[in-house]
Amino acid sequence: MKSPLLTVLLPVRNGMPYLIEAVESILNQTFSAFEFLIIDDASMDGTTEFLATVAARDDRVRVLRRETSCGLGAALRFGMQQTRTSWVARMDADDIALPHRLERQMAFVDANPQFDIVGAWAMEIDNGGSALQTRTVPVAHPDIIKLLWANPMLHPTVVMRKSAIERAGSYADQVRRHEDYDLWFRCAAAKLLFANIPEVLLHYRTSGIVGRKVGFAHTVAQIRIGLRGCWRVRASPHSYVLVFGVLAKEFIARTPRPIAECGLWLARLLDQRARPRQP
Repeated sequence: MKSPLLTVLLPVRNGMPYLIEAVESILNQTFSAFEFLIIDDASMDGTTEFLATVAARDDRVRVLRRETSCGLGAALRFGMQQTRTSWVARMDADDIALPHRLERQMAFVDANPQFDIVGAWAMEIDNGGSALQTRTVPVAHPDIIKLLWANPMLHPTVVMRKSAIERAGSYADQVRRHEDYDLWFRCAAAKLLFANIPEVLLHYRTSGIVGRKVGFAHTVAQIRIGLRGCWRVRASPHSYVLVFGVLAKEFIARTPRPIAECGLWLARLLDQRARPRQP
């Protein structure tokens, strides 16, 4: 294996069957100077056995298994601690990286060394892999910072400077969901620089047009992260109000499908009008 310049960090718990395609999409990248660090969070569905076969045939793969599930935030914090490169790329167990994803992002950070966190656009796909819509996010740092309340970084697309993430405190052990939302606020408070490449570099698997019913406690936890984050970065007053938009999403997820579709269409229209225009 070439001396790695980058670590691809993928946490997984019971990731089959989508994990197979996710792993292969990384191993088949045009950029090959990476280590693939996979954190197996106490899987019980065949994930462990599959990862053993992958590690046996490709020496870029390093699998670390945790016997007790610790949650996504803790798994990512542990994974960041175990990385041995200056840059870390995130990957999820049910997404598909386009073949040139890592090559494109590493070329970007080489040409723009001022940035600490670099994401990209993504194509949403359904559970069968069919394309749904392009998910775009702001490109420039000032626009990203203005929209932190809306989480304008697609977590499985990002490449991060390890030293900068550690300076911001890394992932929080106690945050089992929305760990990226929490991290970006702390990165902004630490004056890290964000960017997004205006190009689809990932197929992002989604559960459907109205999402999953995650429950009120889950929604409250997200709102708390948003309010705490807005305070941390001294966000504008309207940002605090918009944090509560997650309640609307929870309502949509619990309404009949035709009403949900209308509500989702209206929410997307308002969201598009609120975001800065992209080049």
